Amino acid sequence: MPKVAGVKRIKKFTGKKKGMLVSYESMVSPLEAPDLESMGRRADWDFKIAGLLTSKGIAGQDRIKYLNFARSIIKRHEEGTLTDQFINAKKSYYLELYAGTIDEGILDEIVKTIRGGEVA
Repeated sequence: MPKVAGVKRIKKFTGKKKGMLVSYESMVSPLEAPDLESMGRRADWDFKIAGLLTSKGIAGQDRIKYLNFARSIIKRHEEGTLTDQFINAKKSYYLELYAGTIDEGILDEIVKTIRGGEVA
């Protein structure tokens, strides 16, 4: 589960690059560097949603279901293509996929949190 916010995650990633072996660096240098701003924003969202799940008493592997749902909603939210139809379709999909083990009320709270604004 996410234990660090975006700024710490970016700092950790950029710090790793300094200690790479030369042979390893030559293998990965042609690859495009990740978008650190996007990575940090994603980590902040994960951190915020994880806090919500903790407050609701969701622990262990059950958190993964909710985090995956949240990530799909966040992706559309950041693209600006989030619609009620998409939210309802995703909720229906997750409720059917995890029948009896997922709470619709928590899914609604996740959507409300995401729609409520940007990550602080």
